[in-house]
Amino acid sequence: MNILLILGIIIALIIIIILLILYKGVKLSLLLQKKEAQLNYNLIISIFSLPVFKRSNEDKSDEDNEDDEEDNGDGEENEQDEDADEEDKGIKEKYNEIKAILKKLKECKPYLKPFIKHLLRSLDFKKISGFLKIGLNDHTKTVKIASFIWSVGAIVNTVSKPTSLIVEPTFTEEVIDIDMELELKINLLTILIQTIILLTKREIRELIEMILDYRKSE
Repeated sequence: MNILLILGIIIALIIIIILLILYKGVKLSLLLQKKEAQLNYNLIISIFSLPVFKRSNEDKSDEDNEDDEEDNGDGEENEQDEDADEEDKGIKEKYNEIKAILKKLKECKPYLKPFIKHLLRSLDFKKISGFLKIGLNDHTKTVKIASFIWSVGAIVNTVSKPTSLIVEPTFTEEVIDIDMELELKINLLTILIQTIILLTKREIRELIEMILDYRKSE
């Protein structure tokens, strides 16, 4: 009897710890820098302020170099074959392939909209700061993107969560340079509950099955 009681207490403690982790969520810190063709990033995921996952492009730069050396000859041929296959398959054929998925996605819209709202509410942005220099071949698109980022910064910016998003549109060259720092907290418990609720809908389960079948057929 004592053993069963001890096991019950241990299981209860484990459940409480899991619920606390889910409720407190995880903290995500991302540093992103891109200048010319070089993209550098540093991602840290923490639980209770303790880093549990770290990743940067420096961690796998050596592995990528080794893979590039080994696959240099065959890789070019494979890329050419893939490009040829993509050219053979027109946009209309691709649309016909996913037409059923798009139709089912439309049916799922009443369930997906509240899920996305809850998903966004589960994200708590602690810090957003960055600099973006953007120049596209289409000046209108350049202005639209810059205006969109400015508006996002104005919406997110508060006294308690200051946001600094600087956008420098340029019309003299095609360039995208980024220097950004992002910190956000994710409430995993809310996401888990809303995901379970979403999966109770038959249309959502059918949509997932259709997507998986399509991926297998590729």
